[in-house]
Amino acid sequence: MEKTKSKMTFKLHTIDAMLREKEENLEEFRSNQRNKLAQTSHDDIDNKSHESKTEETIHELDLLNKNVEVLEKEILQIRNIPKDLEMDHVQFGSLVETDKLTLLVGAAHDNMEVDGTTVTGISTSAPIYKEMQDLKSGDSFEMNGTKYSIKWIV
Repeated sequence: MEKTKSKMTFKLHTIDAMLREKEENLEEFRSNQRNKLAQTSHDDIDNKSHESKTEETIHELDLLNKNVEVLEKEILQIRNIPKDLEMDHVQFGSLVETDKLTLLVGAAHDNMEVDGTTVTGISTSAPIYKEMQDLKSGDSFEMNGTKYSIKWIV
Protein backbone atom coordinates (compact mmCIF):
# COMPACT_ATOMS: atom_id res chain seq x y z
CA MET A 1 0.00 0.00 0.00
CA GLU A 2 2.77 2.44 0.94
CA LYS A 3 4.60 1.82 -2.36
CA THR A 4 1.43 2.50 -4.33
CA LYS A 5 0.84 5.67 -2.32
CA SER A 6 4.35 6.96 -3.09
CA LYS A 7 3.88 6.10 -6.78
CA MET A 8 0.60 8.02 -6.80
CA THR A 9 2.39 10.98 -5.17
CA PHE A 10 5.07 10.73 -7.88
CA LYS A 11 2.33 10.72 -10.52
CA LEU A 12 0.78 13.87 -9.01
CA HIS A 13 4.19 15.58 -8.92
CA THR A 14 4.72 14.63 -12.57
CA ILE A 15 1.33 15.97 -13.66
CA ASP A 16 1.88 19.20 -11.72
CA ALA A 17 5.40 19.70 -13.12
CA MET A 18 4.32 19.12 -16.73
CA LEU A 19 1.31 21.37 -16.32
CA ARG A 20 3.40 24.14 -14.78
CA GLU A 21 6.02 23.95 -17.56
CA LYS A 22 3.41 23.97 -20.34
CA GLU A 23 1.60 26.93 -18.74
CA GLU A 24 4.91 28.84 -18.53
CA ASN A 25 5.58 28.08 -22.21
CA LEU A 26 2.06 29.21 -23.09
CA GLU A 27 2.55 32.52 -21.29
CA GLU A 28 5.85 33.02 -23.10
CA PHE A 29 4.21 32.44 -26.50
CA ARG A 30 1.36 34.80 -25.63
CA SER A 31 3.87 37.45 -24.57
CA ASN A 32 5.69 37.00 -27.88
CA GLN A 33 2.37 37.43 -29.70
CA ARG A 34 1.67 40.69 -27.88
CA ASN A 35 5.19 41.97 -28.55
CA LYS A 36 4.93 41.10 -32.24
CA LEU A 37 1.59 42.90 -32.54
CA ALA A 38 2.93 45.96 -30.71
CA GLN A 39 6.03 46.00 -32.91
CA THR A 40 3.92 45.84 -36.06
CA SER A 41 1.76 48.78 -35.05
CA HIS A 42 4.84 50.93 -34.29
CA ASP A 43 6.74 50.22 -37.49
CA ASP A 44 6.66 53.06 -39.99
CA ILE A 45 8.62 51.92 -42.97
CA ASP A 46 8.17 52.81 -46.64
CA ASN A 47 5.38 50.93 -48.43
CA LYS A 48 7.38 48.22 -50.23
CA SER A 49 9.48 47.36 -47.20
CA HIS A 50 6.38 47.57 -45.02
CA GLU A 51 4.53 44.97 -47.13
CA SER A 52 7.42 42.54 -46.86
CA LYS A 53 7.72 43.16 -43.13
CA THR A 54 3.96 42.73 -42.70
CA GLU A 55 3.98 39.37 -44.51
CA GLU A 56 6.86 38.21 -42.35
CA THR A 57 5.08 39.34 -39.19
CA ILE A 58 1.83 37.65 -40.24
CA HIS A 59 3.76 34.43 -40.83
CA GLU A 60 5.45 34.70 -37.41
CA LEU A 61 2.11 35.42 -35.71
CA ASP A 62 0.56 32.44 -37.49
CA LEU A 63 3.31 30.17 -36.14
CA LEU A 64 2.88 31.62 -32.64
CA ASN A 65 -0.90 31.10 -32.86
CA LYS A 66 -0.41 27.45 -33.84
CA ASN A 67 2.00 26.93 -30.94
CA VAL A 68 -0.50 28.55 -28.56
CA GLU A 69 -3.28 26.27 -29.84
CA VAL A 70 -1.13 23.15 -29.40
CA LEU A 71 -0.10 24.17 -25.87
CA GLU A 72 -3.70 24.98 -24.89
CA LYS A 73 -4.78 21.53 -26.11
CA GLU A 74 -1.92 19.81 -24.26
CA ILE A 75 -2.69 21.71 -21.05
CA LEU A 76 -6.32 20.62 -21.29
CA GLN A 77 -5.24 17.01 -21.84
CA ILE A 78 -2.95 17.09 -18.79
CA ARG A 79 -5.70 18.66 -16.67
CA ASN A 80 -8.02 15.83 -17.74
CA ILE A 81 -5.70 13.12 -16.42
CA PRO A 82 -7.48 11.34 -13.55
CA LYS A 83 -5.34 12.22 -10.53
CA ASP A 84 -6.70 9.79 -7.96
CA LEU A 85 -7.48 6.81 -10.17
CA GLU A 86 -5.04 3.93 -9.79
CA MET A 87 -4.62 2.12 -13.10
CA ASP A 88 -3.64 -1.49 -13.72
CA HIS A 89 -3.14 -1.28 -17.48
CA VAL A 90 -1.65 1.32 -19.83
CA GLN A 91 -4.24 3.91 -20.85
CA PHE A 92 -4.72 7.67 -20.99
CA GLY A 93 -3.50 9.07 -17.68
CA SER A 94 -1.18 6.19 -16.80
CA LEU A 95 2.25 6.78 -15.36
CA VAL A 96 4.30 3.85 -16.65
CA GLU A 97 7.76 2.81 -15.55
CA THR A 98 9.61 0.42 -17.84
CA ASP A 99 13.08 -1.01 -17.46
CA LYS A 100 14.36 1.83 -19.67
CA LEU A 101 12.14 4.90 -19.19
CA THR A 102 9.23 6.44 -17.35
CA LEU A 103 6.27 7.78 -19.33
CA LEU A 104 3.16 9.79 -18.53
CA VAL A 105 0.38 9.09 -21.03
CA GLY A 106 -1.51 12.32 -21.64
CA ALA A 107 0.33 14.87 -23.76
CA ALA A 108 3.67 15.00 -25.53
CA HIS A 109 6.38 16.55 -23.37
CA ASP A 110 10.16 16.63 -23.46
CA ASN A 111 12.13 14.73 -20.84
CA MET A 112 11.95 16.41 -17.46
CA GLU A 113 13.25 15.61 -14.00
CA VAL A 114 10.59 14.87 -11.39
CA ASP A 115 11.63 13.75 -7.92
CA GLY A 116 15.00 12.63 -9.32
CA THR A 117 13.51 10.57 -12.16
CA THR A 118 13.45 11.47 -15.85
CA VAL A 119 9.88 11.37 -17.17
CA THR A 120 8.68 11.80 -20.75
CA GLY A 121 5.14 12.80 -21.67
CA ILE A 122 3.49 10.99 -24.56
CA SER A 123 0.13 11.41 -26.24
CA THR A 124 -2.24 8.58 -27.09
CA SER A 125 -1.30 9.05 -30.75
CA ALA A 126 2.40 8.32 -30.09
CA PRO A 127 3.69 5.12 -31.73
CA ILE A 128 5.09 3.85 -28.41
CA TYR A 129 1.66 4.24 -26.82
CA LYS A 130 0.12 2.10 -29.57
CA GLU A 131 2.63 -0.65 -28.69
CA MET A 132 1.96 -0.56 -24.95
CA GLN A 133 -1.75 0.29 -24.83
CA ASP A 134 -3.72 -2.05 -22.51
CA LEU A 135 -0.57 -3.86 -21.31
CA LYS A 136 -0.09 -4.56 -17.59
CA SER A 137 2.82 -4.67 -15.15
CA GLY A 138 5.19 -7.47 -16.13
CA ASP A 139 4.22 -7.31 -19.82
CA SER A 140 6.78 -6.50 -22.50
CA PHE A 141 6.63 -4.73 -25.84
CA GLU A 142 9.02 -3.80 -28.62
CA MET A 143 9.53 -0.44 -30.29
CA ASN A 144 12.07 0.23 -33.06
CA GLY A 145 13.96 -2.95 -32.22
CA THR A 146 14.19 -2.17 -28.49
CA LYS A 147 12.41 -4.41 -26.01
CA TYR A 148 10.77 -2.78 -22.97
CA SER A 149 9.45 -4.46 -19.85
CA ILE A 150 6.76 -2.70 -17.83
CA LYS A 151 7.72 -2.56 -14.14
CA TRP A 152 4.66 -0.75 -12.78
CA ILE A 153 1.66 1.39 -13.73
CA VAL A 154 -0.35 3.91 -11.70
